Amino acid sequence: MSVSSIYAKAFYDYVKTSGSKGVEVEQKELQELAVLLQESKELKLALFGPMISSKEKIAIIEQVTEALKISKLTKFFLIFLVNKRRFNIVENIIEDLDQVRLESEGGLLGELTTADPIEDSQVQELAKAFSDKLKRTVKFKVKTNEQLLAGVKIIVNGVSYDGSLKAQLDGLKESFIRQSNQIH
Repeated sequence: MSVSSIYAKAFYDYVKTSGSKGVEVEQKELQELAVLLQESKELKLALFGPMISSKEKIAIIEQVTEALKISKLTKFFLIFLVNKRRFNIVENIIEDLDQVRLESEGGLLGELTTADPIEDSQVQELAKAFSDKLKRTVKFKVKTNEQLLAGVKIIVNGVSYDGSLKAQLDGLKESFIRQSNQIH
């Protein structure tokens, strides 16, 4: 278990027992912050830069959380990360929180890799098909990898389903090699 997943689990557990607005609301607030960090290089530099003191980072977090109307619980968690010098992994924590929440609710987070970007409706269809097959809620973290050439590669619950063109070509290559070795 990574450090970020430990913090994600701790945040999830605290939110579940605190009587707050709920994990979904708190998670959405963190995701809004993640989007803001991706969009604003200045904010990212201020919050992740080593030249900015913890006190200054906390002041920035207070301003940002107020502007985004982020709950006190989430704000205190972000300040806690600054005080523990762990704010540098906040994006990983936000990402891991999705998996922690899904697994705590009995679901699975899979990885869906495609050669080209895929539409959300197609991702949902695949998630539904895997959910029906595994009798558990399945959601996917989507990635693209041009080396697949075409098709998809899916990993769910440690099992890999490779329907990529690259895998098919590799299989064909192995078949040719085996056949040529049998001829000689």
